[in-house]
Amino acid sequence: MKTKKPAEEFAITRQNLIAMGERIKVIRKTFQISQKDFAASLKMSACYLSEIEQGKGNNPGHSFFCKIAHTYNVSLNYLILGKGDIFLSRETKNGEADSRLDIDSLDTLEDMIWLLNNSSYFRHIMLGNASDFFVKNEKYIRISLEKSRRKKKKLSTSTSVD
Repeated sequence: MKTKKPAEEFAITRQNLIAMGERIKVIRKTFQISQKDFAASLKMSACYLSEIEQGKGNNPGHSFFCKIAHTYNVSLNYLILGKGDIFLSRETKNGEADSRLDIDSLDTLEDMIWLLNNSSYFRHIMLGNASDFFVKNEKYIRISLEKSRRKKKKLSTSTSVD
């Protein structure tokens, strides 16, 4: 088996583009995100993302990889070269892993708020779940809102009469 030289690792060949596309697809599927939503989170078209995942077209460029790395906490080393862990470990300033990143260990509302502010993955999952809830319960939400409006209107007319 031929060993790659360091310069060959960084060379943008069709084979490397296909491999990078596959890694991007793995990341997207790990988060269970559609191409459309993943592309939207990166401010790009779903068609272009599809081309990248298939290894078609040109090298997407450094800023594209940086967006994925920043938004999804992915290692650039994995993303570009396919080496190392997919995700970066999140650590505090003293070098210890922050326990608030473990969803099962959330004890307080403050921990949940911290996680919403510091984890794009958690934010994406929460917004997706909220969206599903609203879609599935739209009828009941509308009924409840209408009842609240009538109640407010009734209270405001009764207090203005007094």
